[in-house]
Amino acid sequence: MQSLLQIIFHQTVETMNSSGRNGFWWDLAKDFLLPLVLGVFAGYMAYYIFVKETKRDRVNDEAKKAEERSDKLKYFSALVESALRTSIQQKNNLKNQIKAIRQNNVEFQLMTQVPLYDLKRISEELNLEDYLLAYTNIYSQDRTASVKEFKNTIAAIDYLYDVFQHIIIQLKDSQMYDYQRKKKLQEIYENGWNLSGRLMLYFQRNDPQSYSEFLQLYQNFMQNHQGDNYDLQFYNDFFFVPFNDFCTTYMADNRRIIPEILELGIFTRDGKQSFNQVKSENDIVKNDLIGDFKIIYSSLMELRDNSERLLADF
Repeated sequence: MQSLLQIIFHQTVETMNSSGRNGFWWDLAKDFLLPLVLGVFAGYMAYYIFVKETKRDRVNDEAKKAEERSDKLKYFSALVESALRTSIQQKNNLKNQIKAIRQNNVEFQLMTQVPLYDLKRISEELNLEDYLLAYTNIYSQDRTASVKEFKNTIAAIDYLYDVFQHIIIQLKDSQMYDYQRKKKLQEIYENGWNLSGRLMLYFQRNDPQSYSEFLQLYQNFMQNHQGDNYDLQFYNDFFFVPFNDFCTTYMADNRRIIPEILELGIFTRDGKQSFNQVKSENDIVKNDLIGDFKIIYSSLMELRDNSERLLADF
C-alpha cells in the first residue's frame, strides 16, 4: 500500500516538475508530507485490521463459548432425563416390593434394582459449577430464578440417590437378619420334631389317651406336608401351634408331667415367637419402605417440575 502511494505521489510530483512548477513547497511535500501521510495511513490501516480481527476473534470466541454451553446443557439434560427415568423405575420397583411384603410377610423377597449410574454421575462426579454457569447463561432472563431452579434439580437428584442407596443397604441387612432368624427357627423345629418322636414312643407305652391325641397331630402334620422344608407358615400352623397347644392342655389337665413335655412346650413356644418375629420384622421393613416411598414420590415431583424447562429445550 505504501509503495503504491509513493509511486502515485512521485508520478504526480514528476508531472508537476515537468510542467515547470518546481520549488521549495514541492520539495517539502515530497520529502516530509509524503512519509507522514503514508505513515498515518499505514498506521490507520494496521489499526483497522487489528480492530476488525479482534472483533472477529471475539465474535468467534463468543460463538464457541455459546456452543460449549449448549453442548454442556445437552449432556446435562440427557443425564437428568436418564436419572428421572431411573428414579421412576426404582420407585415402581419399591412399590412392588411393598406390595409383595403385604401379601407375604414371611418369605423375604429381594427387590428388583436398576443401576444408579447417572444419578451417581450428577451427584458425585460432575463439576456442577460449570453446569450452573452454562445454565444461567442460557436462561439469563432471570438469573436468580435460574440458579434456584438448577439447585432444586440437583438437590432432588442428590436426595433420590441417597434414599435409593439407603434402601439397597437396608434390604441387604434385612435379608441377612431374616436369614438368621429363619435359621434359628429351623433349629428350633428340628429339636422339637426329634423330641416329639421320643414322646410318641412314651405315650404309646404309658398313656393311650395322650398317644391318641398326639398321633392325630402327627398324622395331620404328615398328611399336609408337601415336602417343602422352607415353608415356615406350614411349620407354624401344623407343628408349632398345635403341638404347643397340646403341651399347654396336657399340663393344664394335671396329667403326669414329664421333662419331655416341658421341653417340647418350650421349643414350640419359642418356634411360635420366632415365627411371629419374622413377620413382625418384615412388617417393620415394609413400613420403612412406605416412608421411603413417600419421600421418593415427593422428590420425583420436585425433580420433574424443576427440570421441565431443561428437558423441553434440550
